[in-house]
Amino acid sequence: MARLHICRSMLHRMINSSLGHRVERVFLGLGTKLNEDHRVLEVYECPNISKTPEVAFTADPECLYMVLLEAERRGMELTMLGHSHPAPPSPSMRDVENMKVWKRVWLIISSTTGDYAAWIYVDGEVRSVEVVVGDC
Repeated sequence: MARLHICRSMLHRMINSSLGHRVERVFLGLGTKLNEDHRVLEVYECPNISKTPEVAFTADPECLYMVLLEAERRGMELTMLGHSHPAPPSPSMRDVENMKVWKRVWLIISSTTGDYAAWIYVDGEVRSVEVVVGDC
């Protein structure tokens, strides 16, 4: 089973940024990947420029580009795409379609409860990812 390793402080920052907001928040996690272990070492929040940000997200392309340049500069990769939902933390149909393109771990945070779950699209299906929260 795939695992997403993330610092407690980073996860709490994303949850706190999401709670109570009607607009979906967008987070990019940089780090490393080794086999089934995806490690997040840095988290960046990008503006959501979707025309319907209450139900969808589109990361600001300039922000995305800058984060990807930072990953390259530091020898890391994009290991996690995170966003919030004003609903339970499971992928929407739109998320699943995008997961087929962006084959990374997707962390979804409920902006109503703070609950979270992670998912990845592998071998034609969405699979649950274990979230391992640690101190950093």
